[in-house]
Amino acid sequence: MAHSPSWSAGSGQRRPPSSSRSHQTSSGELKPGDKLPSTRELAETYGVHMNTASRALPLLHDRELITGQPGRGTYVAERPGR
Repeated sequence: MAHSPSWSAGSGQRRPPSSSRSHQTSSGELKPGDKLPSTRELAETYGVHMNTASRALPLLHDRELITGQPGRGTYVAERPGR
């Protein structure tokens, strides 16, 4: 799953992975049940260090946008009320 980096409007900087994934899930680009790429793939896609990509995932989990399934991966969470 290749995604182009998201750029913050006018700033010339990339959005942090958590911000971009949050946008992709709320915009419908990623649908509930879609599997997220590996941490390494996320880091490469967004041009960030693996530690940064690793720290973004708990933020998305705390926002209930993703869910981890041990041994299977990380998936976009079902949206409440839908």
